[in-house]
Amino acid sequence: MVNSYTSNSNEILGALKALNAKYNDYLIGEGRWLNEGFESIVSIEENPADSRQENLILKKEIFMMLPVHIREDIATFMVID
Repeated sequence: MVNSYTSNSNEILGALKALNAKYNDYLIGEGRWLNEGFESIVSIEENPADSRQENLILKKEIFMMLPVHIREDIATFMVID
């Protein structure tokens, strides 16, 4: 799980969207199962104790299906538990 304030959540989601362009060939071919792009590797949950805070939950099983070089790229802007 990646706990972050909304601004960090938006930054992480922006970085994931940027990967859609960077790895467009992968998404068209081998990664077409990622229908919504790399944003689909996380789910967003609002923190019930503080509505200003969101929890980004990494879908570990989907993340692990990605090629190593893409996982390494994601790990540069997102803490992977």
